[in-house]
Amino acid sequence: MHYTNYFAKMKQLNLIEVGILECLKRNRGRLLTIDLISNDPVEQHYIHKYIGGLAEKGFVEKVGEDKYRIIEL
Repeated sequence: MHYTNYFAKMKQLNLIEVGILECLKRNRGRLLTIDLISNDPVEQHYIHKYIGGLAEKGFVEKVGEDKYRIIEL
């Protein structure tokens, strides 16, 4: 977890983005949809809001219409 905190500070990521990356990292490169990342509708809203930015920054790969996987950090 220490490495993730250092990485987040270097890349200027917020806590929501770090949480998304941690969840995708735990799933070892499998494709996930937002509803598999979280069952909570409020959390899904925030994930949907921030995951596109992570894809643009090159941290997350978007596959198809709504599936995501982490790009190795």
